[in-house]
Amino acid sequence: MEEKKKFEWVAPEFAYYHKKESWYWLVIILAICVGAFGIWQGNLMFVFFVALSAILLIVWGGREPRNLKFLLGEEGLEILGKKFYPLHNFKGFAIVDAHHDPDYAELVLFTKSKATFPLKILFLNSDQEKMREFLKARLTEEEYQESLTEGLLRVIKF
Repeated sequence: MEEKKKFEWVAPEFAYYHKKESWYWLVIILAICVGAFGIWQGNLMFVFFVALSAILLIVWGGREPRNLKFLLGEEGLEILGKKFYPLHNFKGFAIVDAHHDPDYAELVLFTKSKATFPLKILFLNSDQEKMREFLKARLTEEEYQESLTEGLLRVIKF
């Protein structure tokens, strides 16, 4: 069987969790409480930061992901029409379950640079073995541990 030289797929740009109206109210109430503490302390810059953070959480939390087209080939990973990541910039990969949707798995690409976060991309769960075989021939498979921040963001459904 001839090895496939590239993978092409369409997937959401990020994991999306549907938020109920109560999620938005909780953000607002929490921002008011923390902002009131800032006013009590006389720190208006902190109050401004809290208000801006709440607005961004509400706007970004309600944004649904676009479907993007991905192409993984011998040269690298291309998000068609957006960006290209050369394969030689990565030192390894991991494939983990996507917690938000059983139809998807998550490809985690570790960069050689310690200053950059791993690149995480969704792909169809049914393609896990083909993806793993393709990448194993080019990169080292590593274990991936979810960071505390990622776990917190998943718990609050952001």
